[in-house]
This record gives sequence, structure tokens and C-alpha cells, in this order.
Amino acid sequence: MVMEENSDIIINNEARTNSECTLHVCRTGKKGQYYTLYHEGVVILPMAVNSFCDYNGNLSYQKDKALAKARVRMAELASCGFWRVVQIEFWEEPRVIYSKLEAFGLEFITARSGKVMWANANEAFWEHWRNDKQAVKDAGFWVKKTNGQWLVFIKTVEKDVWDYR
Repeated sequence: MVMEENSDIIINNEARTNSECTLHVCRTGKKGQYYTLYHEGVVILPMAVNSFCDYNGNLSYQKDKALAKARVRMAELASCGFWRVVQIEFWEEPRVIYSKLEAFGLEFITARSGKVMWANANEAFWEHWRNDKQAVKDAGFWVKKTNGQWLVFIKTVEKDVWDYR
């Protein structure tokens, strides 16, 4: 693992994945009085990429204390061995919270149940399906025809699949 003293980036070439995360320290609150931590990540999965940005909590009223706490969290994430790159960025405004999954040139939508994500099947998916159906299934995808339309499904990524905490 490569880390420089007081650095805002850690690169772990021995990580289990090529996944990357950024800890955003942002000003929030009605008067911009808080420094808040957001965690954004790109998780590389077999045949898919999951990306997200979520709120982690308020850090401090002071920038230096907030960045110090963020560096502690950065070291924790880096030491778990999951993330290849962990970095910190500072912003004067909050980040947008999101979660999405992309595979086969498709952007998957989370179902209302929150348990699966789905997308309309495209030619790139069918090509993978025809060439190595078992690998696609092993990566967690399945298909279902609904109202004459083929849909591709995958279970919502569970924390234990990319457990970095």
C-alpha cells in the first residue's frame, strides 16, 4: 500500500478489487456551518459496475478537524483491502446522493421493492448470454419476459458482496 504523510490519496496495489472510493468533505447546513462526509464509490463487479454516493454524517464545525476525521476514515477503508484507491476531496457544497449499476451498456433501475435492479435487454447483453450464459448467470444476472419485453435482472448489491466496512 502506498501512502504519503498527510496525503489525501492512498493507492493499494494489493487490494482484492480495482474499486475506488472518494470521501467528500463538504460544507452543509442552512448557513454552511457543518463539514459533512459523503462516501462515493465505484465498485467493480464481475460483468458490472456499481456506483454510489451516500451521506455518512457530520464531521465537525471546523475544517481542519473535519479533514482529520476524514483521513482516519480513509485509512480504515484502505486497510480493509477492498479498495484499490481511496481519496479525499474538499467541496464548498454538498454532494448528490445516488446509486446505480451499469452492465452490458445498460443502466439498471432499482425496483420498488429495493431487492432487485432491472433493465431492458439489449443486443450487447444477448451477445454475452449466447457466448457464455453460465458466466452471466454466475455474475448474478437472469432474464424474464414481461409483457412481451425481455428484462435483465440482478439482485441489489448486498453489503457482503463488497464488504469494505
